[in-house]
Amino acid sequence: MHSPLARGLQIPHPRHASPPVCVTLGFALPAFAAPSDPAPAEPAPLTLDAAIAQALANNFTIASARFEPQIARARQLSAAGAFDPVLSASFYRSDDRSAPFKPLLGQRDDLSIEKADTFEVALGGKLPFGLQYALVGNSENARTSYGLLNNNYTTFGGLRLTQPLLRGFGFGANLAGVRLARAQRGLAQASYHQAVVDTITRTVAAYNNLYYAQQSYQNAQRSKRLADDLLRENRRRVEVGSMAPADVTIAAARVARIDDGVIQYERGLADARNQMLTLLTADTRPATDQPLLIAPPPIAPPPVLDRAADLARAYERRPDYRMAQESIRRAQAGLADSRSAALPQVDLKGSYGYNGSGRSLDAAYHNTRARNTPAWTAGAEVSIPLPMRDGRGRVLASRLTLAQARTELSRLEQQIAVEVANAAGQIDATARRVEATRRARNLADESLVAEQKRLQVGQSDTFTVLQFQDLLSSAEQAEFRAVADYSIALAEYDRAVGATLARHAVTLED
Repeated sequence: MHSPLARGLQIPHPRHASPPVCVTLGFALPAFAAPSDPAPAEPAPLTLDAAIAQALANNFTIASARFEPQIARARQLSAAGAFDPVLSASFYRSDDRSAPFKPLLGQRDDLSIEKADTFEVALGGKLPFGLQYALVGNSENARTSYGLLNNNYTTFGGLRLTQPLLRGFGFGANLAGVRLARAQRGLAQASYHQAVVDTITRTVAAYNNLYYAQQSYQNAQRSKRLADDLLRENRRRVEVGSMAPADVTIAAARVARIDDGVIQYERGLADARNQMLTLLTADTRPATDQPLLIAPPPIAPPPVLDRAADLARAYERRPDYRMAQESIRRAQAGLADSRSAALPQVDLKGSYGYNGSGRSLDAAYHNTRARNTPAWTAGAEVSIPLPMRDGRGRVLASRLTLAQARTELSRLEQQIAVEVANAAGQIDATARRVEATRRARNLADESLVAEQKRLQVGQSDTFTVLQFQDLLSSAEQAEFRAVADYSIALAEYDRAVGATLARHAVTLED
């Protein structure tokens, strides 16, 4: 598809325009005397690139969204910590006193005292497929008030293992937390990118709307000055008897009507400026009376429109599409976790190591190191929840969540296809509008010049000239609006195909 703007598009500047923003009608004005004192230098106008940079730096939506990837990265780090080895230590002291009663003798036995100090240190953790391990070393000092060995030390050193066979078995169940955190990080990054894209698009629209408002207001002021000039000229002609008084009334009525338009355009300019300031400043109470001078927005050449290629690029680049994909990955990880949690708990447990004993801790420790007294255990532990409503409910909810995420992706694919087609259509339509309004403005300009010449030789009247002035003013307003809409359509097209960041050379760090 080729745009009628392929020959080039420029912002309309009437013949008497002065930078950076000055709108005039297409006919001559009386000369004005130059001021005696030089006017103070105006500040440099704000460019579109500078406006985008300020919006990205100061926009509260982006400032808030910027935290999300950092938070998600921290949570991903936390989820990976589930597989970090843990060093633990414990110490217990017990004191058990008893005096057994002897019913046959009708008396109590001597007081029995049993004391023990138990110390254990372990280094353990969990592997991604579910195996729980622990390297263990412990010692116990048992002291009694009876017997020959009333102060004994026992030690143990070895390995303890627990391997789930159903619930908690496999990479899917044990890596679910990591995968959920990774998907959430992808969602946060895509959400941040979306906030940046939306801010750039809004800034481009606000910038072009503000420039249109400036042109419209200055054009209205220009029309007001022309109407005032014509009113003064008509009064002069009435005084010399070359024009009827009715022409003065007609010109005065037009001045009053233009005054109403100037007020409306002035209000529109203030609203557009305030909208622009909202995007540019970080002040929670931006000054609504702050002047804002902007440079003419650059007009990008029309893109080569290829719906199939544009749609493929949109699916690859658009952050909202990546968000939908990450939502599916998150739902898949949640389903794997729910399926594992719904299974019965069947764990194989075992340990292997060496015991040691002695009258001192050192002797018991050396006996353990000698590895002459091995000790092992092996067994299984089973736990079956009845009637497993919690697990079945979680699995069902996870399946529905995954189905919902896939449906949302299909809906988004349809929406993106429509948005890409609409955006391409808007570029073509606004480009043709610019060409049409430009021709209309040129013809209105030529018509007004011709009618003014007829008025000067008495072949026309004030009412007709005023009509042609109104036609030219309306034609210029329509051209200004068409050019602004074309630039906004380009920004919406970039957003639709995921080209906004590349268009404005914006690079985001993950």
